[in-house]
Amino acid sequence: MAESFPCCVRKARAVLAGASGLGAYADLRELFCSDCEFYNPEEDEELECSSFKLLRRLVERGLVTPEDLIDAATG
Repeated sequence: MAESFPCCVRKARAVLAGASGLGAYADLRELFCSDCEFYNPEEDEELECSSFKLLRRLVERGLVTPEDLIDAATG
């Protein structure tokens, strides 16, 4: 299952290792969106799907952690 979300797992591991953060919008977008078939990092337009909005709220409230994301993506 990890093959389905390799970018999310890579970013979450970088956050846990202290090599990256989640304070910037771009960090959250990389974490949640980079595995999506609609994601294009070169586009200036920043559209937010409902899944992004929900995940962002959960992370901001501390209800979902990078560990939780790795567990879900690899479990």
